[in-house]
Amino acid sequence: MSWRRRNSGAAVTGSFVLLSAVLATLPLSGQLQTPKTIILIGPPASGKTVQAQYLRKRYKIPAISMDQLLHEEIGRKSSMGQSLASSLTSGELLADGPANDLIEARLLRSDIAHGFILDGYPVTDVQAKALDAWLVEHKFPPPVIVILDVPEDVSRERLRHRRRADDTPGNTERRLTDYKDLGRRTEQWYGTDRVARVDGNGTVAEVAERMAKAVESVKGKKELKTREPEKTLKQREPEP
Repeated sequence: MSWRRRNSGAAVTGSFVLLSAVLATLPLSGQLQTPKTIILIGPPASGKTVQAQYLRKRYKIPAISMDQLLHEEIGRKSSMGQSLASSLTSGELLADGPANDLIEARLLRSDIAHGFILDGYPVTDVQAKALDAWLVEHKFPPPVIVILDVPEDVSRERLRHRRRADDTPGNTERRLTDYKDLGRRTEQWYGTDRVARVDGNGTVAEVAERMAKAVESVKGKKELKTREPEKTLKQREPEP
C-alpha cells in the first residue's frame, strides 16, 4: 500500500459505466442515514481507488485519496510539496508526519460532515492512532475497514500492465513488501469486529457489489476505544 499515481481519471470514469448496473439494483435503504467512515486497505493494484469512487457515489461522502492529496500538494509548489516530490518518483512510502499533516488539512473541509472514505491512509499504527484520536475528538463513528484481498501474483500482473513510469520491478517488489510489513499491521490494529474482507478478483462491478454488502454487514462496537497516539490530528482554522 502506498501513495503513488493511480489509474487515470478516464479509467476511473470508464469504470462507472460498469458500476451503473450494480447501483441500479442496490436498495435505497443502503443510503447514508448517519455519518459513516470507511477505510480501504489492500495491496498495490488491488482496486482501492476505483472502489473508493464507487462508495463515494453510493454514500454521497467524499473519497479521500492520499495519492491525490500528495499530487495536489506537489502541484501547489509549496515547500511541503517540493519536499514530498521525491516520495512520488521513488515509490517510497510517505513518512507518518507528512501523511498525518495532509490528512489533517483535508479533514478541515466541510464536505466531510457526513463521513468520508480513506484510500491509502492509514498504513501504519502511528497513522491509525492519529486517526483514532481525531475520530473520537470530533465525534465521528468508528470506521468500517474493508480489506481488498488480491494475491501477490495478481498484484504483480496488474502493476506490470499499468505501464506507469514508477511501476518498475524493483518498486513493485518494494510495494508488496511495504504492504506485508505495514498494511497488515493496520489490519491487525482494527481487530476483527469492524473489518470485512472482500475478494478483489473479478470485474469492477462484481467487486463493487461485494463491497456494498460487506460495508452494510459490518457490525461493531458502538464506541471506538481511545488509544494514545504518537501524533494527534488536531482540528485547526484553515489558513486564509
